[in-house]
Amino acid sequence: MLPDTIKFRADHDRAFAEANGDKPAYCSREEFVTAKGTVFASAPLAPAEAMIVAKALDGGRRTLRDDGHSGFLAGKCFANTQVAAEYGISGGLAYVEGFAILGDGFPALQHAWLTINGKVVDPTPQVEHADPILGTFEEREYMGIAFTTAQMSRFWAKYGMGGSVIDALFEGEKDFLFDGEIRFRAPRGRTA
Repeated sequence: MLPDTIKFRADHDRAFAEANGDKPAYCSREEFVTAKGTVFASAPLAPAEAMIVAKALDGGRRTLRDDGHSGFLAGKCFANTQVAAEYGISGGLAYVEGFAILGDGFPALQHAWLTINGKVVDPTPQVEHADPILGTFEEREYMGIAFTTAQMSRFWAKYGMGGSVIDALFEGEKDFLFDGEIRFRAPRGRTA
């Protein structure tokens, strides 16, 4: 369902851009994720993966919550995931951005999570103090692009933590993440 949902939006954005004489490689975040992304399935973590994830989430919890509460902040997926990634990226965790349906009846939202060997690790709760997704999930769907350690290091050096990589790409900041030319739709009011 998620790939169909975001492909519908991507097709709409493509038709709109072409009707206005624009022919970028990617007209929208949805089109970019549909073309370059992967659908992530529910799968349990192996014991070694669970240890790497536990270390990353523990480090992220301590960094984000200085008030004595454990857990990550609802509604702060980019910050939550990037801080946890910093603690687990050397162990094989990758930072992912794309779209997720976070429950039955929810719309597809731009979202960030981690992956280890293709398995979803989502530290961001829908409500405060909810448990993170650790590989297995129900009534959720994830489709996104995993960014390399080098790409994330360049992003963090330029922006710090907490922002969306895909949003930065659509605001014209592609050179520091990708080799070669990828032409995105120009931000409104500017030319590509």
